[in-house]
Amino acid sequence: MVSPLVIQFSFAYRPIFEVVCPALCIVGIVTNCFNILVLSKQKMKSPTNVLLQWLAAADGLGMISHLIYNIHYPYLDKYKTGAFSTKQIMNVSMVVAVLFHSIAIWLAVALAMFRSLVVSFPLHAGRLCTFSRVYITAGIISILMVVAAVPNMCINTIQGYNLTAADNTTITRYYFGARSRNLDNFNRILHSVACRLLPCLLLLILNAVLIQGMIHAKRRHLELTSASSSTSQQSGRSASTDGNSSSTVILVAIVTLSILTETPHGVILFWIPFDQDVKLVYNCMGDLIDTLTILNSGVNFFLYCTMSKKFRKSLINMMRKAVKPGLWFTRKSNSR
Repeated sequence: MVSPLVIQFSFAYRPIFEVVCPALCIVGIVTNCFNILVLSKQKMKSPTNVLLQWLAAADGLGMISHLIYNIHYPYLDKYKTGAFSTKQIMNVSMVVAVLFHSIAIWLAVALAMFRSLVVSFPLHAGRLCTFSRVYITAGIISILMVVAAVPNMCINTIQGYNLTAADNTTITRYYFGARSRNLDNFNRILHSVACRLLPCLLLLILNAVLIQGMIHAKRRHLELTSASSSTSQQSGRSASTDGNSSSTVILVAIVTLSILTETPHGVILFWIPFDQDVKLVYNCMGDLIDTLTILNSGVNFFLYCTMSKKFRKSLINMMRKAVKPGLWFTRKSNSR
């Protein structure tokens, strides 16, 4: 049995979610576009930043799909209840949102893996983490996630039923239904393991490696600093270490947020086929889970701005270049 408090929370949070979700999606789409633009600058180019661009693209496209779905669900579906075209749009956008979110999770795993190699083997970083390997990894992840999404694409059917209105006219309403309960259960277990629990387990391990590597690098830097007699060498090494440390700290923050938001979701999805009460709880808490997912997809921009001086400088320079033509045009008009 589902607790009455959970049901009450679901009804109370739904109106809030209908307003908050589109706003979060729009902000997330804009910030992920900024991420792509800044990280694609020549001064920002690196294998790690290429993966961060892919991550921003996956998050942004996923949020566009979330936005389409959540606009149709509370608004269009409310006034054009059960329309077949509405259900089709919602079904496609739901599948696409899950696909891009799965790609984003595994890209985070790839980021953590490459960064762990850089931290653990700094002398071989240039050979281990190359542009070609990053592109191949991102391509393989995208292809595998499309394959893993096939059951999710096939599971839902749009089924109809007839209602007789007060004026004796027949109205057809449509709803989502699963082709097979066994297929639905298989899809939930596959998705929870392949796209939630397994990547979260890997992220947890890689996060521990990153933190250990950061501690080791800090100790090594202190030893080198104390042993070094040249001031110029000290400042050069310090700048390099600060840059690497900043990148690693950002990645640790991204990975930690992913683990915190995705692990509970994966556990619930995995348990649904074995206990239908869990499915009822999941349906009641779905809006809250979606909110956390969307927040996680849009928070990276603020992490970069907070923790990366190089990112902030590139963003400010980009904004200045974008604003200057407008200022020039305004001054030109005023002078006339």
